[in-house]
Amino acid sequence: MDRMLELPTFAAVARLRSFAAAARQLRLSPTAASRAVALLEDELGTPLLLRTTRSVSLTAEGAAYLEACQSALEQLDDAAR
Repeated sequence: MDRMLELPTFAAVARLRSFAAAARQLRLSPTAASRAVALLEDELGTPLLLRTTRSVSLTAEGAAYLEACQSALEQLDDAAR
């Protein structure tokens, strides 16, 4: 995987607070969505999301990273139109 998939996947999971919902929206399997976020976390060396069996939420680092990436994500969306 690469950042072109990892970033939008992370953003979708963070926004929807669900790997399954993000996977459906991005037309990925839940496993692929989870793997993309895990790879991003490994690359950055920090957890971005807190996962429980019932919920997903951003860590402080995840919130800061999402905010820092927001303009890049918007540019990707604009380029795809």
